[in-house]
Amino acid sequence: MKKMSRIITTILLVPILCWCLAAPAAAGSSEELLSQLQSLKAKLEELEKKVAAQDRALAAQEKMVTKHAEEIKKQEEINAGLEGIKEALSGIEIGADITMIGQGTTDDDDVLGYENGTDASFSFDLEVSKSFSWDGQASIVLEGGDGEGIDGRIDSWSAFNDDNDDDETAHVTEAWYEQNLFEGKFTFTIGKIDLTNYFDANEVANDETFQFLSSGFVNNLAVAFPDNGPGLRATVSPSELLDISIGWLATDEDSGDSSWDDIGRGSFVIGEVDVKPVFAELPGNYRFFAWYLNANLAEWDGSDDDESAKGFGFSFDQQLIKDVLTVFARAGWQDEELFELDAHYSAGLQLAGSYWNRPDDVVGLAYGCATISDDYKDFNRGNGDDDIDDDEHHVEIYYRWVFNEHLALTADYQWLANPTGNSDADNVSVFGLRTQVDF
Repeated sequence: MKKMSRIITTILLVPILCWCLAAPAAAGSSEELLSQLQSLKAKLEELEKKVAAQDRALAAQEKMVTKHAEEIKKQEEINAGLEGIKEALSGIEIGADITMIGQGTTDDDDVLGYENGTDASFSFDLEVSKSFSWDGQASIVLEGGDGEGIDGRIDSWSAFNDDNDDDETAHVTEAWYEQNLFEGKFTFTIGKIDLTNYFDANEVANDETFQFLSSGFVNNLAVAFPDNGPGLRATVSPSELLDISIGWLATDEDSGDSSWDDIGRGSFVIGEVDVKPVFAELPGNYRFFAWYLNANLAEWDGSDDDESAKGFGFSFDQQLIKDVLTVFARAGWQDEELFELDAHYSAGLQLAGSYWNRPDDVVGLAYGCATISDDYKDFNRGNGDDDIDDDEHHVEIYYRWVFNEHLALTADYQWLANPTGNSDADNVSVFGLRTQVDF
């Protein structure tokens, strides 16, 4: 900038000096010339000051531009970091809920050895899942709770509260990766999984947090599902009408429970065909399944103690009135020489509250029968217990009152006959209230 100022000054001085040399002939007096030179000098000095001021202003502007450029660079770096965080967090979903259940009996029973009273349970679920751009998904589910509920007081096969989780410590119940391929026509899941999420499912009888509370109406009692453990699931969907699935879970060879040790020695395998027709815009699901448990199980008569188990069944649900009335039915059969039950049947319905201007409210009604196996009856007779000789019958009715998308209350009543097959025991009545909070 200073070099430019000198050039400008020189350009201006050249014509002035030339003029000054010619001035004596034209001016006629030295005093006049001196006055003119002094005037020009003052003008030059003023011009130099202005040029210097401009130089300072330009230098300040350059400094400011440099500072702004540095700030822009820093902001770009911050933006790049934020974009990286945004990309890492994109597709992440977090879901949580709390379930609180109180249930009470109305009568004592000396045969079963319980007194009337009220018991409660509490549970929570926290799920964090991440969807990936390549059509994959990963999920971790944490659960915990407190209280055995009424099932700690009364023994039954059907159970009154499938949600009780008497473990205050948060524990990982599921942790898996799932991948969709060929535009969703093939899906596989691997990790710590819950097979009941994929098999023996039902639209209206499959979730104890907002549908039926009894275990007998959440899944079929005549399926020896192991607890959540290491396994995989694969589903082929050749059309919208049909799903074909297979599931495998690693189990302990001696007990049949899920196990992370010696994977491959014991296994639970289940296959299912799900036909999904739509009749007059009314969807339905017709699931048929069969399962096999490779384990060393003992027969009731003591003749063998290394038997594997097997069974089969179905789970149906069908809408009869669009978005209002859905009916369901379940049935399952298993080896009577290995289990207390040789079969379990259930059926019922779910009715939405549209008819009384409460479309989000739901009424549910179900009946179930757990049939005692002949081998188990003979085993009890041989041990002098002739009362364990009948089928267990179970009825549940509930009304779910939805306040908003985060809060719902459910009034529940259950009736049970011949608990655990004991024909000498009194019938059991259980009243309950469930509070469900979803975040």
